[in-house]
Amino acid sequence: MKDVFMMVVFAIATIALIALVFQLFVQPQESLVNILKKEITKAESDKGTIMTYQDAKVVKDNILTTSELTQEDILVSFECTDPNLCCAEDEKCEKVNWSKKYVSFNQDRKIDFYTRCMPIENLVGCTIYFGKKPSEAKIIEIKLDNTKKNVIVTFKNDGTSILREANVNIKIMKKVNDNWKDTEIEYTPQFVDLLENNGIKTLNYAIDLKTSGEYKASVTVSAKNGGIDNKELEFTIKENENCITIDGTEVISWPTGEYETDPYDETIKTEILVYREIHKCSGCNFGYECLAKWMEKKPNSDLQILTNNSVYCEDPSPSTVTNGC
Repeated sequence: MKDVFMMVVFAIATIALIALVFQLFVQPQESLVNILKKEITKAESDKGTIMTYQDAKVVKDNILTTSELTQEDILVSFECTDPNLCCAEDEKCEKVNWSKKYVSFNQDRKIDFYTRCMPIENLVGCTIYFGKKPSEAKIIEIKLDNTKKNVIVTFKNDGTSILREANVNIKIMKKVNDNWKDTEIEYTPQFVDLLENNGIKTLNYAIDLKTSGEYKASVTVSAKNGGIDNKELEFTIKENENCITIDGTEVISWPTGEYETDPYDETIKTEILVYREIHKCSGCNFGYECLAKWMEKKPNSDLQILTNNSVYCEDPSPSTVTNGC
């Protein structure tokens, strides 16, 4: 009898010890709500970028709602990205039921979650995707062509769904006294309507740089359902010491098809001509080099690039041009 009693005491002590070890070393699983709140915080601090949480455990019949996740100034919505996992939005079936405001899980399983936040006026909108990775705009490369007259941008859809309505914008800055200053040259944004999953698109931007120096191209790709990506490329335009101006001016003219009336005799009409004054260079590889050399001589002139070795200005008044534009 005594042996039985000791065995019972030993068994109880063993169970107590196991329970203690479990409490000390086995941490309880973090709730899905807390996990997603942390993902929202990370995504909100890096807007436009996807935050990935893989193999999150979900429980059958558990319902996840946006009211549990929405914070001050942050609006949350859900989106399923795997039709094999979910019903269609707002429809009921044997799969995961969902809408923008809730998700109801149909069985115990592991699911990948992807969170992306975007600015919406004075608020932030965060979408929690689940299933497969959603579309994501990613810049692969920014480079100059061999002439340094064009910036080439390559980006891809780094997701499993179609990327829609992508806008690609470029801004060129120049280093002035160790600070980057916007050149204020406007470049027309380029638009890509659709891009398949893992699809790649290459775009070309002709850049109009008129002086040598250190430059930076900043490229932003934003898509309706693909977030935002931004990358920069620094490059140098070197001065060409062989580029020099040539003395002398060539003036040409041509009719505009318009006429002006003599202020003293209305019967006399004179056709208006446009006069172009051309200044030439030698040894220049690019038009901006020739322009820079002539701007040193004529800093207040409205000169434009004509060829790699010539610049010009135009005026309807011959007196203005022949006196030097």
